[in-house]
Amino acid sequence: MTNSSKTKLAPPVPELPVLDVEKAQAYYRDVLGFEIAWTLEDKSMGAVGRDGMAIFFGKETHPSPTHHWIFTEDIDATYREMKTRNANLVEDIEKKPWNLRQFTIEDLDGHRLIASIPEIERKGDTNPYTSCNGNMFTHLTPEGIFSIRLPEKELDAFIKKYNTRLLEIYGIVKKDFVVVPESLFKKTSELKPYLRLSFDYAKTLKVKPTSKTKKG
Repeated sequence: MTNSSKTKLAPPVPELPVLDVEKAQAYYRDVLGFEIAWTLEDKSMGAVGRDGMAIFFGKETHPSPTHHWIFTEDIDATYREMKTRNANLVEDIEKKPWNLRQFTIEDLDGHRLIASIPEIERKGDTNPYTSCNGNMFTHLTPEGIFSIRLPEKELDAFIKKYNTRLLEIYGIVKKDFVVVPESLFKKTSELKPYLRLSFDYAKTLKVKPTSKTKKG
């Protein structure tokens, strides 16, 4: 079968075994911000959904806890939301050795939901930066100059709107990196869409092999 004949598949939907379907649905609705989608008449199965994601529940006498990964665009915002909602956070947010920042929630039946953003890596000591698929998209110089990588049209508009400039490092101008003015740091809601745009732009670039994947 050739690639052209492949059909498009949607993300898989987990079915979590629970003691009480309605109690599980209520917890996900009231604590985790989901909406109840449907419940069978005999209460043996039900479902909840949020942001295009679905979770099924199946009633069992002795449910065994499972682990599931949930990916989010803004891990810090999701963490703050879950703390505000008084979710049962069994693992605090932190960067793991495998370069993912994540935290873990446990529900009423012991199932653990691990929230993370999988594609971003924070690297560098004296020159911190973030990358996706080997492509850097934000950068912080030792002098404290922060820049983001943007496509040409959005980059030009950003420069004009915020009266800023392209990033220059060691005399070399980075043609698709723009310096973020300090005044924008105080307007995180205004800066956030540009950070997302920078991340999305990096995902469109050709994948670069990392030191781990390069052949000797």
